[in-house]
Amino acid sequence: MVNFRETLQRWCTLKTLCIALPLAVILYIYLPCALLVLYNYLWWPVYSGTVRLAVASQPGDNNLPVPKILHQTWKDKDVPEKWKAAQQACIAAHPGYEYKLWTDADAEKVRVLTRPPRAAQRAHAQSKGRACQK
Repeated sequence: MVNFRETLQRWCTLKTLCIALPLAVILYIYLPCALLVLYNYLWWPVYSGTVRLAVASQPGDNNLPVPKILHQTWKDKDVPEKWKAAQQACIAAHPGYEYKLWTDADAEKVRVLTRPPRAAQRAHAQSKGRACQK
């Protein structure tokens, strides 16, 4: 004979799983989305007044904190034909801007020039308590 108490416990366990598992999945999926929406629409507008954008106050104002330079990267000086039209359109859309094409060789020069000397790297490693590798 089936015990009523055991049957009730199994039913409650099954019922709990049928409710708790989908609820946990829903919370796992939608809670981060809900928190992101709350942050964007409730928290951020309160503090957005403290953020200043680099936008000219008047048309023609040249006191922008960002220099007027168009940067483009490519592996070498020979930009493919399919990108030439876009390149020229950007240059034409920003008259008065300096145009700079950065190649892989240019990037390597910048990396070498801005890399700290080996002695500075050793001193930094020693100050962190790590063994220096030569």
